[in-house]
Amino acid sequence: MKEKILNFLSEGKPLLWIKGQNFHEIENIIVEGLNTFENKKYYVYEKGTTINRQNNSVEVGMGNLFTTLDELYPQGIRKIPIFLLIKDSLAEIIDENNLEYIKEIVETKTANPKYNFTLIVVDQQNTVPEDLKDITSLVDEDEQKNTNEMALKKAILDITKIEKIELDLAKLEKIELDLDSIERIVQSLKDDIKKITVGDKPVELKPTFEDMVFVKGGKYQPSFTDEEKEVSNLEVCKYLTTQKLWQELIGNNPANFKGDENRPIEYISWWHALEFCNRLSEKYGLRPVYNLGKSDQGLLMINQLDGSVVYPDIADFNKTEGFRLPTEVEWEWFARGG
Repeated sequence: MKEKILNFLSEGKPLLWIKGQNFHEIENIIVEGLNTFENKKYYVYEKGTTINRQNNSVEVGMGNLFTTLDELYPQGIRKIPIFLLIKDSLAEIIDENNLEYIKEIVETKTANPKYNFTLIVVDQQNTVPEDLKDITSLVDEDEQKNTNEMALKKAILDITKIEKIELDLAKLEKIELDLDSIERIVQSLKDDIKKITVGDKPVELKPTFEDMVFVKGGKYQPSFTDEEKEVSNLEVCKYLTTQKLWQELIGNNPANFKGDENRPIEYISWWHALEFCNRLSEKYGLRPVYNLGKSDQGLLMINQLDGSVVYPDIADFNKTEGFRLPTEVEWEWFARGG
């Protein structure tokens, strides 16, 4: 059970359903898995109460499952992962509105690799709603116990087989078995165990925001350096920024070639572009990447998710979440098609 739960958390899947009686033990395993995340939000919902486990406070306004899902769902677009543990709330889960909301969350996370809202259900009965069976990862506490018992019996049986083989070989061939010989015998016993490999169903990776395209990261050697560089997954806007969007966020239109609001914005400075990125981040409730507090001095700083403010040359852009301009390495990567 522990291994399955930890694997689920590390693989970033959307929905886990755990059948189990020992909630304390299950939550300890979940907390152990969540400790691997540098930044996170973790909530527990049970019978009309949502607890923020970061400070063990009751969340006002999240007094039923629907309002809890409704509050956390839009926060999934942020880079800080959100985990909601739903305990013994089957009656609420099968409510039509909640069921549709859960399906939408799962579909969103499946289609968008950067969506960061994960659901974990712990229930004493393994009664997964029919609508969720095909999209849910399952862990059964009783099944794990049975598996452990079977594994123990098999281990005892294997040891008995090995002892018998050792004895027969010693009698028939009068040889002494070293460790290598024993390992070969053990391997021969394992050869008749059938292994079933289930391939992952291909998932179309979709961007989180409208008019963006998902570019899968990787490693390559840019034209301007002899070192190999690593590029993380990116979402890049498919189109040039329009005068309409600029006017909406900045409040002016400095373009020379006006007349059609869908024309690209031009006649702007680099600093103006950074300000636009910050305004776009704020529009979607994301933490702006650029700290422009010292722009009058020509100094740019980067806001990291942990609250630190650092110079661009030492910034880790994987630890930012807002809109920004691509780095030179990123630009060359997606300009060549990834």
